[in-house]
Amino acid sequence: MQCVDCNRLHGRLREICRGESDLPDDKRQTYIARWLKSGMLQETDCSDGLVSIETPVDGGRRKKRRTGGRRQRHISPNARRKGKGGGGCCKRAVTFAKTMAAWAADGLKIASATEQAERRQICETCPLNSEGWCSACGCHINEKIKLRVSFCPTAKWFVGQPPRAVDGPRHLMMHIMPVTKNGMWQWNVEQLLQRIDIFDGRRAVAIVTPQPGCKYTLDTVAAVQNAFRDHRIDEWIVARNNPRLREGATWPQLLTAVSREPGVTFACHAMGVTHNMQHLKLPWTEIQWMTCLDDWTSVERALSQYSMAGPFKRYGHFAVGNNNRWHYSGTFYWFRNDDVFRSGKDWHTMDKRFFASESWPARLFRPEETACLFCDDTKDLYKQHVWDGRVYEEFEQWKAARILS
Repeated sequence: MQCVDCNRLHGRLREICRGESDLPDDKRQTYIARWLKSGMLQETDCSDGLVSIETPVDGGRRKKRRTGGRRQRHISPNARRKGKGGGGCCKRAVTFAKTMAAWAADGLKIASATEQAERRQICETCPLNSEGWCSACGCHINEKIKLRVSFCPTAKWFVGQPPRAVDGPRHLMMHIMPVTKNGMWQWNVEQLLQRIDIFDGRRAVAIVTPQPGCKYTLDTVAAVQNAFRDHRIDEWIVARNNPRLREGATWPQLLTAVSREPGVTFACHAMGVTHNMQHLKLPWTEIQWMTCLDDWTSVERALSQYSMAGPFKRYGHFAVGNNNRWHYSGTFYWFRNDDVFRSGKDWHTMDKRFFASESWPARLFRPEETACLFCDDTKDLYKQHVWDGRVYEEFEQWKAARILS
């Protein structure tokens, strides 16, 4: 019998996993299957305190696959050299062609000796280094690190830019719409509290209250404040909910709260509060928390070369004036305070649309001035095939490169 450790989850999710909710057991097992598929849970041998699995990962239906008479084998993440699994030779060929095109467009520039040495040091200790080949992109590492335009596929190093010191404290700004009963805002707060010690600077949290005719029931301001327990919050901002602006309703006030501070700021919100637990926004949000806060070394390296950094960078949106047509899909991102507040840029102005906080970075910076921490050039994350075809695989690579589970 195989089991799962429900302690990896939090709040309402943990209750569902343990069978402590009022959901029927068949639905609970379906949720567990989805969490296993997304990587939020992993199968393990049974012991005290673990929950047994009854439903297969595919949601209850085991389909026989036609294998052409050959037995299919498991492909390990490191078995990509010399065409072993993972599309080795083909993947290397595609990556090589793209890299050569980018290198040509960059004027065939070579990275500095210092930058090459830093890249080599990172790659030599990376778990995805398979005898000198990168298991994530298929490139030969000694050649890849020489090109200025190269970058790590798991965002441990980036396209070469003149480095700057990342001085000063790390600040937090967070927007919360505390929708009652689905447990998502509480789950987001718990995700933050697990990592809140990273913020040694100013912490500002905005809470919205119901507007007239609000279709959602919201928990009280006191309930949200109590959820932070004894953790320090320097400024509480309370504002009326604005469905037209969403997070944009409090973004200017949150920005003002950190505008006089040196250092860097992490901007986020309680995501998925209007959706149920089985929605794609759950793994979407978890990936953002992890990629933004669980590897400060990579974030710091990104901010030493770029003005902003965040996961799920998407290009082509939004078609509004004074916008460079890119955004971080999900609105989780870091930025350098000096580049935002002391560069003469108009950081006060925001689009008067529901995507205001999401489009705000592109009002200030061109895409080449910002870094992506995970899944660059992402597509529509509301589509399941985008997750199945790319995101889940890249997330496993991102975790493996950092020895995270």
